[in-house]
Amino acid sequence: MTARAGSAGPRWASLVAALALCCAACGGDGAATTEVAGGPGPAGWSGVDVVGIEAVEGSAGDGSSITVRTEPVPVEAPDGSCAATVTVRADEYGGESAEIVVSVEVRADRPRLADPPRRDEHGAPIPWDGCALEPRVATVDLEHGVGRPVVDPFGSRFWLRDGEWVGCDHVVTTCVVDPASCDNLRDVVANTDVPRHAGLGEVRCEEPFAVVEVDVGAAGCPATGDPADNPCAGAWVRRTYWRIEDGAWVAVGADAGPGCGGIPALAPDFPSHLCADLPALG
Repeated sequence: MTARAGSAGPRWASLVAALALCCAACGGDGAATTEVAGGPGPAGWSGVDVVGIEAVEGSAGDGSSITVRTEPVPVEAPDGSCAATVTVRADEYGGESAEIVVSVEVRADRPRLADPPRRDEHGAPIPWDGCALEPRVATVDLEHGVGRPVVDPFGSRFWLRDGEWVGCDHVVTTCVVDPASCDNLRDVVANTDVPRHAGLGEVRCEEPFAVVEVDVGAAGCPATGDPADNPCAGAWVRRTYWRIEDGAWVAVGADAGPGCGGIPALAPDFPSHLCADLPALG
């Protein structure tokens, strides 16, 4: 089972750090990958981008290679636009004891950006706006064989467990690969909420159901001096309801009303004793 928490395109907020990591690890001259602008023709211009991997699909029986699935990259359109060349490389900088660092370089046509350009959640222009995107699957040869964790420069991490590759794409707080349970509920909720918020309040869990209060205000104020005295902590709380479906925690909804609020209408089998005595949130 592979737990995924990735995005649908290149992680622009992490790109500079990723390139620096690659250069430092290989002991190179520090030259960063650069984008080469093309002419202002109908197809736009070409550029070089970096994406991560979503999963390790498998490995050769003798450990000589791994097969990875990249994050989505452009798919060439019938008119020839959005053409992309994807190069996947596995670096084993420290030999047999090192992690296997997989980097993915994408040389792709970029259609002309809108005016003004559309931007992603980090405020960066969307580089492949107008292109269909799909992952690529590639097999990469190894010098020292499998048996070590596979990572990418953006925080993805995968490893072998009982003969199967498990792990997470772009680990935010922690990597949850085990079936959903009350024991890993907090980690799952934190992964879905970070970095917008910072705190979890009361948790009531009775598998396969749970109620979790998220302290929205914990990250709602700038520092005011004493880190322990955050005027926004506890000021705004969001009460969320969860259930286990197909071995994973899934959000049922959120309701600030007294008791179970409107949750019974969304999930009639949700146990009322988990929420019947809850007060309304301010």
